[in-house]
Amino acid sequence: MLQTEMRPLMRLLPLVLTFLLMSATHARSGDAPARVIELDRIIEAPRAEVWKAFTTVEGVTSFFSPRAKVELRMGGAYELHFAPDAPEGTRGSEGCRVLSFVEGEMLSFTWNAPPNLPEARWRRTFVVLRFDDAEEGKTRLRITHGGWDASEGEQWDRAFAYFSQVWGFVVDHLDRRFSDGPFMRAGSGEFEGPEPRPFVYFIHPAREGMIETMTDEERSIINEHAAYVRSLLASGVLMLAGPSLDPAWTPRGENAVALEIPAPGIVVFTAPNEAAAREIMENDPAVRAGVFKAQLNEFRASFIGL
Repeated sequence: MLQTEMRPLMRLLPLVLTFLLMSATHARSGDAPARVIELDRIIEAPRAEVWKAFTTVEGVTSFFSPRAKVELRMGGAYELHFAPDAPEGTRGSEGCRVLSFVEGEMLSFTWNAPPNLPEARWRRTFVVLRFDDAEEGKTRLRITHGGWDASEGEQWDRAFAYFSQVWGFVVDHLDRRFSDGPFMRAGSGEFEGPEPRPFVYFIHPAREGMIETMTDEERSIINEHAAYVRSLLASGVLMLAGPSLDPAWTPRGENAVALEIPAPGIVVFTAPNEAAAREIMENDPAVRAGVFKAQLNEFRASFIGL
């Protein structure tokens, strides 16, 4: 009898926990507002399928990470291994846990910074996913990433900038998973589906002398660019990226900007087609803001050394 009476209360418990998390995220003492990452997207798949994509090993490894340990219970593991062969402790969201869930409606879990930010990695933030029916069998997916503290230092700021970019890529991959089918083979990290092709985009400052006379706004945008490139790496899209060390490089070719400017950077990555590759290039914050000029080319990796 008591168990029967308690069931409605037990169903409310995850909602109460989520409310407390969200309240802590959106209300802080003092004048500084809480930092939070929020994303609201429509996914062209039924809610039950989108729910499975985030709450089962088979679902997660079809679009998010090549290996995972997902235990759908309060306190259960929510560990996504983005680099399964890396040393222990640097593979992904090791040690993260399910905080609460309501079947088919809401999932919350702890999250950590990437391994290249060790000072921020030991702290835990939290992620709340909310799933709602949308028109024509689609799903409204809302992502809230909270638990940030503006006073935690430079690596904490970098982690915030990183995830501000990377969640968009996660949802892009989810869209692709439902439009083109799973593109990882569950548990193996191997690609499955339309074979990706390598592309490269060249970037260089849009104005002469920018490196020597960079404004605070340009510097901020370039930091966003760096976070964006790191998000490509985390999502498995990036092959390599970095600047040329030639101190004075003159662009050539029909579409080149006729300025003698500091050496260009290159971003080599994979995409299923040219349209998707162009979208990746144009979503680079520095390209979008006009701080960098960019040129896209298809790329052939003829020789790769280890």
